[in-house]
Amino acid sequence: MSEGPLRSPSIQICAGWALIMVLVCMLIMNGLAVTLLHSASLQLRYSSNLERQLEALVLADSVTNAVLERPENFPDSLSIGAAQCEALDEASLCEVKGLTYALPSLQPAGLEVSVRVERRAPTSVQVETGEEEAVVYNVYEVDVEITNRSSGSVAARTITGVAVPRATGIPKTLYWRESAIDAV
Repeated sequence: MSEGPLRSPSIQICAGWALIMVLVCMLIMNGLAVTLLHSASLQLRYSSNLERQLEALVLADSVTNAVLERPENFPDSLSIGAAQCEALDEASLCEVKGLTYALPSLQPAGLEVSVRVERRAPTSVQVETGEEEAVVYNVYEVDVEITNRSSGSVAARTITGVAVPRATGIPKTLYWRESAIDAV
């Protein structure tokens, strides 16, 4: 039986180092791949949270518009500082029940809507329109809060200031703010 050519010990040592170097390179590549996957996972979670927050903000805006469509949501009899809600409970801090609006048909699942209309000072504002009489407006704030049912955290909150003419009752938006930008 003949045996193949014998290797010298220096060639065997080099082959051992090459194997170690390949294993170290593979370990580094695996570390980079795991880091890349973790980063992609975080970005995916961030974008889905941002999408949910945007859905909640759009829902808050559409609920505000639904409240503004009904002049009966802004009664002259509401005293300054008093608030009107759908139902009376301790959490809503409302004095008057009777707020009505139609929820949008495409409401995202898992979100709860809370709406308050609060009469603000001054009692009324007169605006000169160029006609014989000045128009008298009552000032209100429509506060819409969208809460995530599963976590109980606030997903979005908007506050819209409106002026409602006493004669016609059609609200006009004065200002709009998002509580995340302009803290209440």
